[in-house]
Amino acid sequence: MSRVLVIGDYLDDRYRFYEQTRTDPANSNAPVVVSTTNVSVDGGAGNLVNNIESLCECEVLFFHSKCLEKAPSFSIPAKTRHYIDDKFIFREDESDTIEHNDEVIDKFIEQIREEDFVVISDYHKGTIIPTDVEKILKHCDKFKYVKTFVDTNHIFEEHKNITWLKVNNKTAIEKTGLYDKEQAKALSEETLSNVIVTKGETGFTAYIRGVNQTICYSKGDNKNFVDSIGAGDTYLAGFVSAVLLNMGDLPSMIYADTVAHISTTRLGTLKEISKKEADASYLRVKTSLTDLENVLYVDSSISDD
Repeated sequence: MSRVLVIGDYLDDRYRFYEQTRTDPANSNAPVVVSTTNVSVDGGAGNLVNNIESLCECEVLFFHSKCLEKAPSFSIPAKTRHYIDDKFIFREDESDTIEHNDEVIDKFIEQIREEDFVVISDYHKGTIIPTDVEKILKHCDKFKYVKTFVDTNHIFEEHKNITWLKVNNKTAIEKTGLYDKEQAKALSEETLSNVIVTKGETGFTAYIRGVNQTICYSKGDNKNFVDSIGAGDTYLAGFVSAVLLNMGDLPSMIYADTVAHISTTRLGTLKEISKKEADASYLRVKTSLTDLENVLYVDSSISDD
């Protein structure tokens, strides 16, 4: 089975839970709390890697700012989310940038070999810059069977000839000025890549170049929604794992959406999605398909019972 090589911004996701005991006598709007639980987990590309490892029975290699034997001494960016009585109150960010290191990029490229899945997860904190993306993709072009996946919130001219480019709806709008089903195709024509545009709880659009096919995927309400923290990472993890198993383009996208759906029914990035629960949930997805003029409309629902 192919290996999965991931490079991206490693972040520290922290969760701080408090219990309110009373309100401040001097200000009734200010809660008095006691700390109950503090949890720290891998965030950013680290969350992506954890979910790929959980979903795939394959070798996963992760390259990031701290992966070198002599890593630079700087703080890992941290996102601390504070909850009172399980209600999200605010997020505190620390050290929002990562020192760029060419050695990380070079080590990553040195490891790439035939049939690898090469995944670039760019949170734009500093691990990867556009010229790195170009360098990695050009190296991958030397191989016949390497598949490339890029997840980014900013599209640059260096994003070209990617097997699968994944962006969110906001990025697609900013880049194309389009709000409809034409987004993915427009991005595909510019980047010469297959494209997936995720749209949160409403679904996604995609464009597959080889068959000139646009896919518009919509889904019913998520009655068990908790939050969308890390949902983009879990979508990509599900998609990579499905492509790895040769499930096919549309089934892989549906599987990816199923994995992301599960992640939105639990709090944050505290727990990765297991293959067992992803497979079981995927089997409960019901779809109806309508094909109109090279646009495949897919309506889906999933039972959480």
